[in-house]
Amino acid sequence: MMQILAFSDLHGDVATLKLLKDSIKDEDYDCILVAGDLTNADLIPPPEAVQQVKEIFSIMESFKIPYYYVWGTPFRERTLASIMQLVEYPEDYEVKEQEGKLVYQRKIGNRTETIRMPKAGQQLLKEFEHFISSLSFGRHVREEEPVKLGRYWLTSSPERIPKNAILLKHHYRRIIPKALIQLDGHLHYGQRLLNYLNLGFLYRDAAHNASPIIGCYWKLTLKDSTVSVDFMNLGNKLKDFRCPYHPEEGTFYIPFYWKKCPICYEPREAIIKRK
Repeated sequence: MMQILAFSDLHGDVATLKLLKDSIKDEDYDCILVAGDLTNADLIPPPEAVQQVKEIFSIMESFKIPYYYVWGTPFRERTLASIMQLVEYPEDYEVKEQEGKLVYQRKIGNRTETIRMPKAGQQLLKEFEHFISSLSFGRHVREEEPVKLGRYWLTSSPERIPKNAILLKHHYRRIIPKALIQLDGHLHYGQRLLNYLNLGFLYRDAAHNASPIIGCYWKLTLKDSTVSVDFMNLGNKLKDFRCPYHPEEGTFYIPFYWKKCPICYEPREAIIKRK
């Protein structure tokens, strides 16, 4: 049996991460899974972003539990995701100087990925690389490399799903039946449908004109080929909700003041497409 703590979308809020740590201090977990947006790195200047990464990951290290994470994209952590690719696969990139900046480029199929940074950013890159490589408990889950978790696998690639695999993505609105369970976040509400679980948010900030609110985390119990899921309402501001108009979408976990389900507000986000 394996006990897993899972959450998504912290958005750089240190106080909420400390609250989570205090809330689980008497509980035992084999690992932690994070579905992206631990930070707000893309929304703040680079020196502050590096400092925020250090602070958030230092707290994660203090849990003293192995934790596995993906970067959130595209709004808050795209830069970190790109930098991680540069850190992990420097040989894939060509670098040149252009208008006083360093331009890193690599070919991905028919497109070219480009990372631009000031020359001074090289020092921040080295600082980021050194810090991430020094983590004792944390590991970035790359699409190219599934991670073994006891008798289970952890992957971020929907195309390559081993047997008994957990799929961890930041945003992926398509059910993969082959996955034991698939976890994502990004949408700022939770949803449970078949083997799909949107983890919602640990902390929703004021971006997009929203009201800040403490959200939830999840306890996953894996035994053989079954997964039990427990919703943990950390801020007591969410409610579980089954929509009478969209029963095929399963159970939602939404702010207490919402009167409708997320699909009522935004039909394009439906997992089950109506004909």
